[in-house]
This record gives sequence, C-alpha cells and structure tokens, in this order.
Amino acid sequence: MFKITPVRPEDTSRAIEYLKPDKNGIILACYENNDITGAVCFDIDGDAAFLDKLKIDEPVMEEIMLKSAMNFLDLHGIYNFYLPGEKDLYKLLGFKKSDRDDYKMYINLEGYFEIDKCHN
Repeated sequence: MFKITPVRPEDTSRAIEYLKPDKNGIILACYENNDITGAVCFDIDGDAAFLDKLKIDEPVMEEIMLKSAMNFLDLHGIYNFYLPGEKDLYKLLGFKKSDRDDYKMYINLEGYFEIDKCHN
C-alpha cells in the first residue's frame, strides 16, 4: 500500500536526497512501508505551478505521481501547470504545447477532476 502526501518535516532531507531537485519547491512523496519510492517537486508562482523534478522507482507510478501533483494544485486553486519536457503520457493526460520556451507542456486544471470529465 502506498500513500502520496506532502513530505513530512522530518523527511525533508531524505526526500531531497532521493529527488535531488534543482529548486527548493513543494515536494510530494510516495511512501511505501515508510520508504520513499517516488517524489515530485514543483514551484508555485502566483496562479501557476512549474514542475521541477519527478522521480519514481516503478514506471507505472509516473502517472499516479503526476496526477497527485495535479490534484494537489487543483485543491489549492492553482490551475496553470507547466512541465519542462514532452511525453506521450503528458499528452494523454491533456497537456498541450506551451507558449513558453522554458516549459514545453501546459494544462489548465480548472474542472479537470470533475466527475463528468474523462481525465479521471
């Protein structure tokens, strides 16, 4: 069983060592039996969030970690989310080409997790 949550204060250094983020942003970690098996870090600036790093031990968890970050942002009213790279998974989740040079993909999360949407 796993749990994805903001990093516990006592685990901050362990999460940073696991993820090795480039920036000092918000980190969500996937805990399995008290081990960190995945993490995502992003910065928030105004109404937008910018992915810094995403790391998972099991490839199948990539979508779950990314959606957890998206849900966290949605619940906190941050609807614009930018990713630095391009992947087919991002396109499947609804990300589009960004108009920014430094971030390749973008999604507006407003309404993304509503029951009548097909992204869930």
